[in-house]
Amino acid sequence: MDESITENKLKTDGIYAWVRNPMYSGWWIALTGISFMWHNICLIPVFFINWAIMTVVLKNTEEKWLTDLYGAEYEEYKKRVNRCIPWKRKD
Repeated sequence: MDESITENKLKTDGIYAWVRNPMYSGWWIALTGISFMWHNICLIPVFFINWAIMTVVLKNTEEKWLTDLYGAEYEEYKKRVNRCIPWKRKD
């Protein structure tokens, strides 16, 4: 990641080939697992509420900024890789 930062390149390999926001995905997966582990399924709707809020926030802030910064390269990346749900890359 350091080279991508210093050269201001869009990182699209590794975990970023599966999901654009791996930190959020990791937390959601962990919290869903903890909810099931503690038999507290009442928290599962919180996952979907949080996902909806984060979708709106990311679209209106980070994604606009990245589109301005990387242009067409980021637009193509958005078409191939999901925002928050890890999924096999669409080529």
